Amino acid sequence: MWRPCLSLAAALVLAACSTGGPKSPGRQEVVARGALPPPTQCAIFVREISGIPLRGDAWTWWDQAAGRFDRGDTPRVSSILVLRATEQLPYGHVAIVRRIVGPREITVTHADWGNDDPTRRLVFDSMPVVDVSPANDWSELRFWNVKAKAFGKVYPAYGFIYPHSASLGATPIW
Repeated sequence: MWRPCLSLAAALVLAACSTGGPKSPGRQEVVARGALPPPTQCAIFVREISGIPLRGDAWTWWDQAAGRFDRGDTPRVSSILVLRATEQLPYGHVAIVRRIVGPREITVTHADWGNDDPTRRLVFDSMPVVDVSPANDWSELRFWNVKAKAFGKVYPAYGFIYPHSASLGATPIW
């Protein structure tokens, strides 16, 4: 019963994203593998795309990266954004920086983001994220919410992990 509903939801999302016209914060590219992508976790997706050999809950990646990879509070193309664990995100969250838009805005590519099963099955590419931290240090972020057509709630972040391929001005890894 749920498979036809999910297939229909995925088809509608993909159809909505295939229309022409310029990108806007209200429209993100959705990357799907087949008619209904398999569910994936953000950490598995980011590890697969980035090649970074970290495992476990997303929030643990920050400490795991210490001494193995450079870390910091400045986004770079192909760096990994690490969100802290919260009541809403008990495992934290990780995403790959796709583009630097400005000093307080980036776009990310990530998986397992949404409030329901169909949206958690999607990979969102080029989702806008803004820094709303008082110190301008990317420790408090808001992600674009397509349904609300506005930036959503504030999420606390550790910062960015810089895989060896994520240098200033680097070309995205995908």
